[in-house]
Amino acid sequence: MATLKTYECKKCGWRINVPKEGKDLLMFGKMFYYKCKDCNHVYRCTYEYGQKEEMNNNCPKCGSANFIDWETADKCPKCGGELENRGCTILMD
Repeated sequence: MATLKTYECKKCGWRINVPKEGKDLLMFGKMFYYKCKDCNHVYRCTYEYGQKEEMNNNCPKCGSANFIDWETADKCPKCGGELENRGCTILMD
């Protein structure tokens, strides 16, 4: 079971669904979100336990390795507007 929160930008409508805590520990690894500093794309990267942490997690949109950790408290990556919590979705497996 997973609980996802939906965040939506009040200014431009950009939205994302992320785990309630912003990051997630999985049965096989962990999941983090990054923001590309070149194209502002937010993307998820999953690391499997036992894998080397320095794996290639370049931006899937532009291929840049210029990224930072993205947190749900950050501003909208597209326009800089405020992100609003639009509620939770519970996924059952």
